[in-house]
Amino acid sequence: MTTSTAPRRPGCRAPSTGAGERRRGRLPITLGVVLVSAVGGLDYLTGAEVSVSLLYVLAVMAVTWVGCRRHAILVALLAAAEGLAAQAVHGTAVALTLPIIWNALTDLVVLVLVAVLLDSLHRAVEHQRHLAAVDSLTGVLNRRAFEIAAERERLRAARHGTTLSLAYLDVDHFKAANDRLGHHAGDRVLAAVARAITGAVRGTDLLARVGGDEFVLLLPETDAREAMNVVQRVRAAAASGARAAGYPAALSAGIATFRYPPESVDAMLAAADDLLYKAKQAGRDRVIGAVASGPWPRWAAASLLPDPRALHSDPRVLTPSAGPR
Repeated sequence: MTTSTAPRRPGCRAPSTGAGERRRGRLPITLGVVLVSAVGGLDYLTGAEVSVSLLYVLAVMAVTWVGCRRHAILVALLAAAEGLAAQAVHGTAVALTLPIIWNALTDLVVLVLVAVLLDSLHRAVEHQRHLAAVDSLTGVLNRRAFEIAAERERLRAARHGTTLSLAYLDVDHFKAANDRLGHHAGDRVLAAVARAITGAVRGTDLLARVGGDEFVLLLPETDAREAMNVVQRVRAAAASGARAAGYPAALSAGIATFRYPPESVDAMLAAADDLLYKAKQAGRDRVIGAVASGPWPRWAAASLLPDPRALHSDPRVLTPSAGPR
């Protein structure tokens, strides 16, 4: 599950399984027809003495919220037609006189305005929600949004007993890129690296930027060997993206695989960060991974055991040398 800052098209949103997202297709139109038909039936039963115009407005609002502007305008047209038909049935609009036409057009304009204004409000709310969840530079999740999504995955893994892997990624010597190319060019390199990683991960993975040049990648239902394959693919894609942006950067990574997730996302991050630190001590441009069997009440470094299936990408990392992070 990666996130992009691509501008939203003015049309209807594509179908999505995410909560709160609007859909295109038959559902909003069907809802609108049902609601307007129900209001029209009520209008017929109550007669001309009782006005149900507000209920038409509520029907249009409901369709706008679950659909999009196009859906709402179509339903507004249907509602205006229903209102005109109700007047004809009640005998108040036997002939289409100028006042009758004016009233119908007024109802239509009000309903369309409601649809347009509510749709604009919904778009603004969604846009603000999007801005609050993504990193403005790279377009991937920010730390807060990642922690919320990762907590859901942690609870799901604990409930179903599935394996969960988390990779902590760092662009090696990125400060040199800023010093040599300038911060604007450095930002361009980071954005290119993020795009490359996004293209290399799976649709179920969660990618976020958590620091200046640090990214985290959550891999649900992924064991140690598969996590290593994903991270190595990510490292190759990121290196290629960085070269294309003008800086030959490499990535170091630490992968923590949990057979039973710890009590918090912070503990998972601490585990992967500790392994990343060891990869940097060992000379950078490499991956160190380990498997945590768990469960445990609190994070402890001793709980993280080296993967017996040669999880390390370089044999030299088995005896890392001290060095600055």
